[in-house]
Amino acid sequence: MSQPQTEPPAWIIIPDAAYCAENLPKRITHMHYLFGTTQGKTCGQCAHLFDNNAGNRHHYYKCQWQLFTAGPSTDWRARWPACGKFQEKT
Repeated sequence: MSQPQTEPPAWIIIPDAAYCAENLPKRITHMHYLFGTTQGKTCGQCAHLFDNNAGNRHHYYKCQWQLFTAGPSTDWRARWPACGKFQEKT
């Protein structure tokens, strides 16, 4: 017997497929949905992006506006379009 289809709770915001046309992951599209985008800027230019370097040659970028873990599911890409929380690095 199949489970009935239910709508997600109202507090869960799922970007529509048309917005995800650039094949960006849900974590950045969710930021864009909530805060908008900053035209002409990337996350790599933002003060909120930091390098969670584990003491080796690898760089694991994380965004301070997102919960982050030691795993790859919260890694951030410097080339992604910046969200509306963008602040220029000083």
